[in-house]
Amino acid sequence: ALNDTTQIQIQSNLVNSNTGDYPMIEDFESNQIPNDWIVSSGIPVSLWQIQSQKDKNLKSSKVVGFTNSNYSYANLPLGLYSKTIDLTNAIQPTFYMDYAYFKSNSFVGYYDTLFIEIQEICSPEKSYVLFSGAETALYTAAPNAEISRVPDSTGHWRTFAIDLSAFKGKKIIAKLTVIRGVYSNLYIDNIKVIEKESSTPTMSINWEPKEVCISNLVKFNG
Repeated sequence: ALNDTTQIQIQSNLVNSNTGDYPMIEDFESNQIPNDWIVSSGIPVSLWQIQSQKDKNLKSSKVVGFTNSNYSYANLPLGLYSKTIDLTNAIQPTFYMDYAYFKSNSFVGYYDTLFIEIQEICSPEKSYVLFSGAETALYTAAPNAEISRVPDSTGHWRTFAIDLSAFKGKKIIAKLTVIRGVYSNLYIDNIKVIEKESSTPTMSINWEPKEVCISNLVKFNG
């Protein structure tokens, strides 16, 4: 069915640089997806777009937006992969991301699925899905009749905060993947891997097995 996502296949991807930065902060205010990030898509349409929207503080901001209105593209993946992040000297590295997600109630069954994944830059490369969510797990507002809805309230934004302490000493990339739905609007802002902010509780993730190679399935508990 178009609204089911039952398996995740993890594949290794080339990265633009192995050098790595820390902290890594991307707010997209340059009005483009950085050249050292990767957009992954099997089709040349229905892609990430830089937009001007109100951020979580209701200030004008550049964000990455995505929407799909074509049923033919449903269930096709769209990825956004960060530049290399070097956690060699990190103490309590944490992944942060603001997002807003709206769904039209006319097409509720055709929802998007979002994955947040960390890929180690090593040999062999290992990859871990730290979050997967769809339908009500993603909603930041109740569905309504609007097809092109935008964030206009602080309550429309949520922040992911995920503890990355398990990756200390490693080089990684953060990978966002959307499995396309139909008639929804996803907005992403302020993707950061930094030291933990004292005011923000974080999502702690455990996985089984502890060491996983590309294409293996991983069971997560958070």
